[in-house]
Amino acid sequence: GTSGWMNLRGQNLDQVLVEARAGLHVDLGDAGVDAGGGARSSALGLLREAFDDARLYRQRRAQFDRRGLREMSISRLDLERMGEAIAGDFPVVVRVSRANDILRVLAFAREQGVRLVLAGAEEGWMVAAQIAAADVPVILQPMTNLPAQFSQLHARYDNATLLHASGVRIVITTDGAHGLRNLRQEAGNAIASGLPVDAALRALTVEPARVFGVEDRYGAVAPGRVANLVVWTGDPFEVTTWARQVFIRGERVPLTTRQSLLFERYRDLESVPRGIRGLPRAPSD
Repeated sequence: GTSGWMNLRGQNLDQVLVEARAGLHVDLGDAGVDAGGGARSSALGLLREAFDDARLYRQRRAQFDRRGLREMSISRLDLERMGEAIAGDFPVVVRVSRANDILRVLAFAREQGVRLVLAGAEEGWMVAAQIAAADVPVILQPMTNLPAQFSQLHARYDNATLLHASGVRIVITTDGAHGLRNLRQEAGNAIASGLPVDAALRALTVEPARVFGVEDRYGAVAPGRVANLVVWTGDPFEVTTWARQVFIRGERVPLTTRQSLLFERYRDLESVPRGIRGLPRAPSD
């Protein structure tokens, strides 16, 4: 599938959606391999077939519309998106973990002539020199250090540090949308494992914008950029720090949440009816 780049606040879709298609995503991790028949070679072969079909579709689209081409391995919409990736409109983001698989994906991207981004790359530190030589950025979760899958046996906390030291551009992420609240703690733990502070900050700001082609508008505080800003009470990588002010598209965003409303409601328990507090009612005179 594809991903987009969005502002997290706006009055309409035009204000929220920045890029409808920022990247094409492919899973060649354990889940993707299982979906592709259970063997890594067969999964990569299916991906190669899909790219071949997309090239043929781009060359003979009219013939495809007349049903004059052989049966394709993927749908027309998938052919369209993969064709755009082949044309360089956006990168191909491949989820992969094992060092050997990373090398295969690097070779595949060279063969296909597409812009590659690695996601996961839990064993990336083992082939950091090859990733750096290919100038391929990596999207990773620094706290992944346990072998949750057989493809992650050599995962370690300082993966981000070792990749950065080898010259690899990194982007820090979490284990899913529900974990985004922990994003800056992920970066903070990477710093504790040796990643320079400025590299951690870039991995949350500048590098994501570069990877997905919106660095002319996002990712840095500079003239002409969109004013998406956070004012922190202290070091943003410390757990005890919180956001004092948030601006999206230059507009200040209210920080009121359900949790803050409940806090204010029950701040003074004496003003809350005893029944709501779970206490028996006071005896009446």
